[in-house]
Amino acid sequence: MVGSRRIGGLMYRRNECIAKASTCRENAHGDPTRHDYWIDEAIVWHQRAIDARREYAAIPFNRAFTMQKFFFDMKDGVPMRDRIGIEFNTNAEAISHCKEIAQDFRDNSLRDDQDLEILVVNESGKEIYREFVHREPE
Repeated sequence: MVGSRRIGGLMYRRNECIAKASTCRENAHGDPTRHDYWIDEAIVWHQRAIDARREYAAIPFNRAFTMQKFFFDMKDGVPMRDRIGIEFNTNAEAISHCKEIAQDFRDNSLRDDQDLEILVVNESGKEIYREFVHREPE
């Protein structure tokens, strides 16, 4: 019983985070002077939704290797820079996270913006991956 309440609570929290991310994206389109701020907030809320979906976090015991920060820029005609970033051990982990964000947008976005894409940029500023959210790869 306790486990099912926890899962239900996580799903409610996830849906709440998705709704807040959607509101932030709407605010970004309606408030061009604070566009970057609202997109940063939307990314944070989407990350929280993804985290709520995960039941357990995989934390390595050995932190001897260096974590690298990756940024998840969004582009739908106008680039929206991720100013916060998230640390991952490898490029593959960052790319996997990008795919989760894109899937979350596909599943929960009220729009079908064919130009919306997510770019994974490493801390050196090099783009390592790009994924269109609502368009098949060419």
